[in-house]
Amino acid sequence: MIETLAVFLMLCRAKLTLSHFLIYCNRLQCAFYTFADDCIDLFGIKLQLYIFNFQQPLLRP
Repeated sequence: MIETLAVFLMLCRAKLTLSHFLIYCNRLQCAFYTFADDCIDLFGIKLQLYIFNFQQPLLRP
């Protein structure tokens, strides 16, 4: 997961701040995700990347 994030940050040409990254914790299950619709990858395609932990692929309200 950290490696994926590192690759994403290398692909991203936009300046990222901590406000782009959120940590949502519910009891023992935590998910790390980011909304990065202002980042552009190497192919010029708009990226919207969601990184979740492997135990809970989707966050439920």
